[in-house]
Amino acid sequence: MDRQEATQLLSHLSSKDQTRFLADLAHELTIATRSFYDRDGRDALAATKLFNEIQHRLLAQLGYILTGTTKHRFSDAALVDTMFEWAEMQSGLVLDRFTRALEYAAARCNEDLEPTD
Repeated sequence: MDRQEATQLLSHLSSKDQTRFLADLAHELTIATRSFYDRDGRDALAATKLFNEIQHRLLAQLGYILTGTTKHRFSDAALVDTMFEWAEMQSGLVLDRFTRALEYAAARCNEDLEPTD
């Protein structure tokens, strides 16, 4: 899943479905971060920090949606762009784990979408 696909998915979801998607993505990123636990060195630490920053941003967005706060809420495109920028800062492994987490969350979200008709 690339930026455009992720932005399109997020922007077409209701607030309720966005909360589900973001919660699932946070869960998947937690799992993805575990792949760096047994690695040594700066790369593993940097990757863990990047995932933490992505988590921080998406959980803030989740909170804004749940409370109905619009003042500090990011646009869907800004949220996705920021998360991708952080994921692209490191090796392909971070971006790979991030895009896989997006795909898993999107698949679960698509399974549970409420009918819109």
